Amino acid sequence: MPDPIEEANSLAAQGRNEEALSLYREAVRKDPDGERGYCGMAAMLPRSGRYEEAAGCAKEPMRLRPGSAYPHGVMGVARNLAGRKGEALACFQKMT
Repeated sequence: MPDPIEEANSLAAQGRNEEALSLYREAVRKDPDGERGYCGMAAMLPRSGRYEEAAGCAKEPMRLRPGSAYPHGVMGVARNLAGRKGEALACFQKMT
């Protein structure tokens, strides 16, 4: 059985965003303590203007791996695209 994350990544690369999101959600259901599905969703959602939802998805990887820079970057991008520049900067600063 193929890895849903790998399949979702392939779909995302093809611009098939909603199909990719569905597979990332499936990955989260199967592995709620894994960060890969959450990060995939958080990276995909801004493509469709769903910035707040993306920020929400970035929170779970932050909880799972507090020292990881990637979720802070995703949160920063989501905040920046939503026009929340100060919050974005604070997120980016947490990446170091």
